[in-house]
Amino acid sequence: MHKIFVKPVSSILLGHLYEHLVCTCIGDVFRQRKMYEYVDYHVRGRTFQSGLVYVDVALYNNDAEHLVAEALTRVAINEESIQRAYNELKAELEMPFGGEGYDAVRDALLKLNEQPWQSVEQLGVIDTKRTRKKAGELYVAEGKPVHSHKLKLSVQLDQQIAVKDRHLLPLFHELAWLLLDNVSRAVSWKYGYFYASDKTAYTSKLAAHTAVFSVGEAPVDLEDVITLCREVVGGMHEDGAFERFVKQLKHVSYSDERNSLRFDAEKNYELTSVFVGEKGWRQLATQRNLEGLLSSIQVQVQFGCQKIVR
Repeated sequence: MHKIFVKPVSSILLGHLYEHLVCTCIGDVFRQRKMYEYVDYHVRGRTFQSGLVYVDVALYNNDAEHLVAEALTRVAINEESIQRAYNELKAELEMPFGGEGYDAVRDALLKLNEQPWQSVEQLGVIDTKRTRKKAGELYVAEGKPVHSHKLKLSVQLDQQIAVKDRHLLPLFHELAWLLLDNVSRAVSWKYGYFYASDKTAYTSKLAAHTAVFSVGEAPVDLEDVITLCREVVGGMHEDGAFERFVKQLKHVSYSDERNSLRFDAEKNYELTSVFVGEKGWRQLATQRNLEGLLSSIQVQVQFGCQKIVR
C-alpha cells in the first residue's frame, strides 16, 4: 500500500528544504512507534522543479497506515531541524545558497506547513504552471560549487561465510538492505549528511553493501557514527524488527505484488547469482540463519583516509 501526498510550492528551493523536514518527521514518528524502514515502511520525497512537493510512503505494516497523516501534522520547524535539513540540502545540491536570514526562512516554512496536503485519492488536477514562481527566502547564489566530501558506510559479510554458505547470500542481501536503510536514515537525521548513492559488491573476496553520503560542512566523528549504528541495530532487536523481517520473507510471493516488505527478486538474483523460490525463502528465512548472519557482519565507516571497522 502507498500513501502519496502532494503540495504545490512557489519557491522551489524552499519547497525542497521543506521536503527534507517532512521526510525526517515521518521517520521520527514511525521510529517512535518502533517501526523501521524496509520492514514496516519506506518514505521517498521529491521536489519537482515545476513547483510540487511529492511524498510517497510505502506501507508494509497494517498498523502503520494511520501514522502518515499524523506525521504530516507534526513537522518540526525550529532552528535545529532547519539547520539539519539545510546541511542535507547543501550536501545534495552542492551549490552556494543565499537567503533573507533564518527568521524569514523559518516564517516561510511555517506558512508553507499551514497549507493543506492533498492525497492522490482525493486529488483532481493540479496545474503547477499556474503557480507563480519566485526566488523566495532561500535561493541559489552566485559563486563556486560547494564540493562535498564522501562518507562511506558498509555492511560486510565475513568472507569465509560468504564462500562456505553461498546459499545464504540472498538472505544476507535482504538483511544488508534492512540494516543500511535504517542506519543510513539515522545518520542523515542526526548529522545532516545526504544519502547520495549506494553500491553492492559480491566478489570472491568481498560481500558488501555500501551507502555513500555527501558531507558538506558538518563535522565527521567516525566513532560516533559507529556508536549510532550499534544503537540502531540494538533498537531493531528490542523492537522485534528482525522477527517481523523473517516472518515477511517466509511469506514472499512472486505472483502477488502485495508483498509485506520491499523485495526485489530480480535484483537479489543479479547480485548473488543464487535464485530463491517461495519454498526456498520459507527454508532460508529462519531466526537461526538471521542471527548467524548478524554475528558474521562487520560495519565499516570510511571518511577520506580514515577508516573504522567494527
